[in-house]
Order: sequence, then structure tokens, then C-alpha cells
Amino acid sequence: LKEAYKEGFFETPKRIGLKEIAERRGASESAIMRTIRRGESKIISRIVKYM
Repeated sequence: LKEAYKEGFFETPKRIGLKEIAERRGASESAIMRTIRRGESKIISRIVKYM
């Protein structure tokens, strides 16, 4: 998640795509997306507690 953020995955337009992150990490795109979504879910669940 941190690498994706630093590399611009969450920017519009994206500076890096899922495929490139996966290639750099030596993992599948689906594995990287699962990792990103898990991280997002953890962050959002903590934020929602304060809403």
C-alpha cells in the first residue's frame, strides 16, 4: 500500500499501474490488488470509528 501510494497509484491519472507494481514485486496483479484492498479496508475502518 505504501509503495503504491508513493509511486502514484492513487493519483489521477495514475503514475503507475497495477501491472507495473506487480512486476516490481514479483507477484500477480490479483495478489497486489488484494493487498491494497486489505490495507484500504484497515485504514477506512479506523477512520469510520471517528465519524
